[in-house]
Amino acid sequence: MRFQINVGDALQDKIDKYAEMCGVTRSSFCAMLISQGILAYEKSFEVIDSLKDSMPDKLKEIIKNDVKFE
Repeated sequence: MRFQINVGDALQDKIDKYAEMCGVTRSSFCAMLISQGILAYEKSFEVIDSLKDSMPDKLKEIIKNDVKFE
């Protein structure tokens, strides 16, 4: 699949620098970054889900009802 994004010059320069250091193309480097980011989000949500399952019922009720502490 192909998609296009716009980035600023400074970010493009950094991407190019690190892609060259890794010996890959800009596109391959961006794909690696995206994959790593997605994996990090997935792991984070797994941790959140596992914590949610072990929370006391009162805390679950607070989160469910979106209670705001002021």
